[in-house]
Amino acid sequence: MFGTKIRLMDNRILYFGNFKFPHGNAAGSRVLGNAYSLRDLGNKVTFVDFDENVKANASIPKVYDNFNCYSFASPRIVDRIFFFKYLNEIKRIIEKEKINILIMYGNPVVSIIQLILIGYCKRNNIKLIIDIADWHSANSGSYLIRIVKYLDISFRMKYLNTRSDGVITVSSYLKNYYNLKGLNSIVIPPLINKNKFVNLKFELNPKLLTLIYVGQPFPNNNGRSVSKSAYKDRLDIVIESLFNLKNRRFIFNIYGITKKEYLQVINDHHEILKDLEDNVIFHGKVENSLILNFISNSDFSILFRENSRLSNAGFPTKFVESVSCGTPMITTFTSDLEKYISVNKLGFGVSPDSISDFRDLLERILTISKNDILEMKNHCFNSHVFSYENFTKDFEKFLKLI
Repeated sequence: MFGTKIRLMDNRILYFGNFKFPHGNAAGSRVLGNAYSLRDLGNKVTFVDFDENVKANASIPKVYDNFNCYSFASPRIVDRIFFFKYLNEIKRIIEKEKINILIMYGNPVVSIIQLILIGYCKRNNIKLIIDIADWHSANSGSYLIRIVKYLDISFRMKYLNTRSDGVITVSSYLKNYYNLKGLNSIVIPPLINKNKFVNLKFELNPKLLTLIYVGQPFPNNNGRSVSKSAYKDRLDIVIESLFNLKNRRFIFNIYGITKKEYLQVINDHHEILKDLEDNVIFHGKVENSLILNFISNSDFSILFRENSRLSNAGFPTKFVESVSCGTPMITTFTSDLEKYISVNKLGFGVSPDSISDFRDLLERILTISKNDILEMKNHCFNSHVFSYENFTKDFEKFLKLI
């Protein structure tokens, strides 16, 4: 028996899942933010991540800000079937670290590994918590792949997660879903350590409105196997809206995807992008450390998501990073965004059901003075809405019910 009865402020927590610690992807940043809050309560948090740069599962952890993280090699296709090598390594680390709470984020391999861990945790008196940050669609890939994805996602979201001791959710949509299942649940948006942003400065273009988008809007760069319902972000609608503006005194910087990759999916935008070649600039992938400066030097970040389960179940890390950099966001109201924008005044938004309203909003924003924009940026930067310290008490209440 490796688990012990939970004593608040003295738990040994293992955070395992489909993330790259600490800032290799949005998932890595999410689990790190949660861990800061959990550590402030007196708990010890250890990680197990997946890293494509690792050739074999690491027995010695890497260290970041006094957190230990064991890295597993990213799974190949065959590893998603023969997953027991991961399972055995997880059990070994649980024994070594004397873990009494396992938090599982996402699913790096097939859902059967979660089913096995449910039984393992119950037998060893280990509490199992699931951190749920999305509800993926199954609308990309071949028809066979889509069927497999749908079955795996449904099995995990509708059945396996309900057999845990509690869920950490990223949105009210997910919390309400699992509350109806009688599960102990909590809403924790993506969190940040404000010290990461403290040295950022604003260097704004005095003549043009500078807009920015950072991310990968499509599940892959091959439009032939992608349904539009699988697009995470509708960057194509943003570009079409900018194309239809009468006022073109703006620069729109796009990071995370190249122009070539974009046109592989949105192949009817060649002429639009040619017309906007002085206004829309694709930069491709850039180091995260540089991205924060690019965001802080922009007037607004921009994001269009549709009204779908994919959008409402998740919560955009882009929004959290943007306002933490001091840059308000222009967006559509999906997930819990309307609450944060309306209450905390962190940007502007409209319903995702009206593209014309979104375009009208862009027209109005182009008339805002630089002084007013700077005032908004200072407000965002000083708000610290998503600082992990603000959610420590929420975690404390949640753990008391586990």
